[in-house]
Amino acid sequence: MTWTFNGLGSLTGQSATGVTYVAPATGTGGATMVTATTVSVPSATAVLTINVTAPPSITTTSLPAATEGTAYSQSVKVTGGAGTLTYALSVGTLPAGLTLNSSGNITGTPTGPNTTSNFTVKVTDASTAGPQSTTQALSIAVNLPPAPAITTTSLPAVVEGATYSQTIAATGFAPLSYTVSAGTLPVGLSLNSSTGAITGTPAGPNGTANFTIKVSDASNPVQSATQALSIAVNLPPAPAITTASLPAVVEGAAYNQTITVTGGLAPLTFSLSAGSLPAGLSMNGSTGAITGTPTGPNGTTNFTIKVTDKSNPVQSATKALSIAVNLPPAPTITTTTLPSVVEFASYSQTIAATGFGTLTYSVSVGSLPAGLSLNSSTGAITGTPTGPNATTNFTVKVTDSSNPVQSATQALSIAVTLPPAPAITTTTLPNATIGAAYSQTIGFTGGHAPFAWSVSVGTLPTGLSLNSTMGAITGNP
Repeated sequence: MTWTFNGLGSLTGQSATGVTYVAPATGTGGATMVTATTVSVPSATAVLTINVTAPPSITTTSLPAATEGTAYSQSVKVTGGAGTLTYALSVGTLPAGLTLNSSGNITGTPTGPNTTSNFTVKVTDASTAGPQSTTQALSIAVNLPPAPAITTTSLPAVVEGATYSQTIAATGFAPLSYTVSAGTLPVGLSLNSSTGAITGTPAGPNGTANFTIKVSDASNPVQSATQALSIAVNLPPAPAITTASLPAVVEGAAYNQTITVTGGLAPLTFSLSAGSLPAGLSMNGSTGAITGTPTGPNGTTNFTIKVTDKSNPVQSATKALSIAVNLPPAPTITTTTLPSVVEFASYSQTIAATGFGTLTYSVSVGSLPAGLSLNSSTGAITGTPTGPNATTNFTVKVTDSSNPVQSATQALSIAVTLPPAPAITTTTLPNATIGAAYSQTIGFTGGHAPFAWSVSVGTLPTGLSLNSTMGAITGNP
């Protein structure tokens, strides 16, 4: 122990004759009264101060328990000691996650495992006469946090094919992890191990799936809890065909009607379970659209539509329907008369008609004038009449391509007239010279080739002749 005498030097080791020193009791610090007496001078008294520094002493004898994962902060209390105190562990270790700083603060978040850690804290002062230290055996018990608990006790049902999302509610030391410890979730659903969310789209079959959810915390050692749960998977509403009837269609006209359905789990599949569609129509198995161009025959076709969904097990519905196929309007011939034609003159007239599809033309009664013909595809009457001159009566028939075919007729006639009669326009001929070549052609109008020339009265001069086809008089008289 060191006493300081008002800066006059240490009293330790002093032995001045006649001086009496009164020191404070050992182990205490502070000021004291010292009386000094000498034999050579009258006695005197003075108030002097002696600073006495006690060694450090740790007053903390126990520390509260810590909870794993919870922030911890406690200070080691010390009395005495000079200058800055320094704290350190001399024996053992603190619980994992806690540290002791040089100021004596034990802080941090314990990470476990849950146990009691024993250690010794050493405190050293900064006394000028030499560091003094002391130690204290301490311990900290690390307790587990509250065990996890699942608060979800039931889960709502789900319709097969519908999106599902439910989260398991749980308490406990984070982060929590979730697993299915027994049983299985419905097909199509999955459990997020980090969040406890059950999500997905159940694919069936319908029924109740029983399973056990286990939640584990992050304590050391881990703690867990389980909860028996179930999810009922219900079938969606069964499909129902809402189309009550289908409109009629005219043969040869484009048709497009879609079977309407409510309920059922998509995608739906359409098929014919009985009967057949009118010829030329077909049904899309994915959309239920009936499309095409009916080819006949005309009449009402009865059939049954079946729609099947994708539920597990599948559900289906049927509907008896029909489509009436009507004939198109019958053909009509609008040509009522045909112009006459001069014998041997080119002729071209077309029978005008309306009707369905490809029309076919024919002469159903009588015949055309000689030299004329009827095109069965276009209805054109063409050619060059050869006579005789007369009016020819006949009936034209036009037939459409409906099933069954429809036709119309029209009585017509074509008058064939003679061309103008031939007339010789040459009235005189030049004279001929005996022995000189002669050539003259008889001029004419009218008539129709080929022509035949002859001398009907009299005779030509000797040596001349008439060309019977050309009407030329040639030769040497």
